[in-house]
Amino acid sequence: MASRLAFRIFACVASPLMLMACAQTTAPADSSAVRPASVPAGTATTGWYCAQLPVATRVDGERLRLFVRDQELQLNAVRSASGARYQTETRPTTEFWVKGSEAQLSLEGQVMPTCYLEGKLPMPIMARGNEPFWTVAIDSDGLSLRRPSRSAQTDIAYRHEGEHRLRQRFFAETSDGSLELVLTKQVCRDTMTGMPYPYHARLRLGESEQQGCAGDPEQLLQGAEWHVQRVGDSSTGSHVLTIAFLPDGRVVGNAGCNRFFGSYQLSGEGIRFAQMGSTRMACEADRMALEQDFLRILSRAYRVEIDNVGALVIRSENRVIRAFAL
Repeated sequence: MASRLAFRIFACVASPLMLMACAQTTAPADSSAVRPASVPAGTATTGWYCAQLPVATRVDGERLRLFVRDQELQLNAVRSASGARYQTETRPTTEFWVKGSEAQLSLEGQVMPTCYLEGKLPMPIMARGNEPFWTVAIDSDGLSLRRPSRSAQTDIAYRHEGEHRLRQRFFAETSDGSLELVLTKQVCRDTMTGMPYPYHARLRLGESEQQGCAGDPEQLLQGAEWHVQRVGDSSTGSHVLTIAFLPDGRVVGNAGCNRFFGSYQLSGEGIRFAQMGSTRMACEADRMALEQDFLRILSRAYRVEIDNVGALVIRSENRVIRAFAL
């Protein structure tokens, strides 16, 4: 079937978004840090996670074996002013640049989210909760505690224990008593807004204990290619629809017939897509109808969730898009 390439722009309508503190329920423990399927059995590797993309590496002299998705790639060491940098000889280039417990991955020219050594937390990190409202922010310089009607406490020295893939503990002495913050790597849902976070937080301060969420919701969206299962009331069947959230705030994918592109923005309680457009290729009537419905829901989306089986749910009024990460 002949096709014509052009651009089609879609209007974006979003509900007003408000920043709110968190109440939480938790979903099953995160499993994104498992080794890629491409790692041969019995091969010792170093594990990394680049948001939702698990990566494994093995250094053999001047070469690095990179295991990602269903591929094993051979990268060669190249000159670098800092860290250890490896590249493929093919174009577009795949590059893995290690700097301590962090790494930058460019996969066939596409920049991926910052990769963190398995068991390391992305820093800085913030935990928050409500009833009563509280926030704890942690970076390399110290810990800050904020609660309504109380003076903020900043730059508190802390002790960090439990370098483990699923759980991290922080201890500090504050003017309100001993503080212990436990972060567990599992999806945490804000019950007021539905916004998902990558860590569940438990704060013990003096004699009180509060629950909360922590981390950046973008870590749950980026790094994966989300394959759409349902659009509204319709199953996608044999039609391939995908969504990918990129680190620079762009969103791209396959709408069923055409490639689409645009931008997205997360706030404290929802998501907004903007500047949406696509190529203009004609397909069968059922594919075109599914595509138009899919793009219409995206253009009006206001909420994003991760459900109890790990599916991405994008809500628009009374309709949803449901997708799974691959």
